[in-house]
Amino acid sequence: MDRKNLWHWLYWIAALLMVLGLQTWLAAGQTQLVGYDEFAQALRDGRLQDVLVTETHLSGHLKTPEEGKRELVTVRVEPELAAWLDGFHVPTGGCCKAACCATCCRGSCLRWCSSGCGGC
Repeated sequence: MDRKNLWHWLYWIAALLMVLGLQTWLAAGQTQLVGYDEFAQALRDGRLQDVLVTETHLSGHLKTPEEGKRELVTVRVEPELAAWLDGFHVPTGGCCKAACCATCCRGSCLRWCSSGCGGC
């Protein structure tokens, strides 16, 4: 590979990394990672205008921004397990796997209060 071609590729790689970094920085400022119980409470209180359900996560847009955050995100907890844990009156959450953390959770694990988080 000649020197001119190398600079061409380095320029495009740097530009792509800058765009992805800017996108992550802008999105992280509007999203708040919360425990499952806190997400459920926001839903019960009517603070969410919509909810998106995926295999692993729940996200909801707040009707009015709170502390600069427009969206709440949590790891999905199975309904039976959530109902069982609800009887103990402890905060519940989940933990994302390492491969998911970088994309969905932006590097942060949500807490699993009853046993500690070993997934990340």
